[in-house]
Amino acid sequence: MNKAEEGITLRSNLKVIESDGCCTMYKMENDSGEGFMTLIGLLPGIDLMYSDFHMQGCFSEFDAKMDFLAVDYCREGRV
Repeated sequence: MNKAEEGITLRSNLKVIESDGCCTMYKMENDSGEGFMTLIGLLPGIDLMYSDFHMQGCFSEFDAKMDFLAVDYCREGRV
């Protein structure tokens, strides 16, 4: 488990579906679709999270207990 994974609190709508030590994939779903978040450890202290959501909307219970920089981009829709 890397430092970023230690700071993520799983809630009722976010589940770990795969983990291999350097990469963890989370899944969120509701009546309007599903979304995947992939956390990749690049270097010590540097992690990349890629999100791929196909939902009309969702209530995110994602809770990170750490300071981090987030850059969000939506190809369509909005964050």
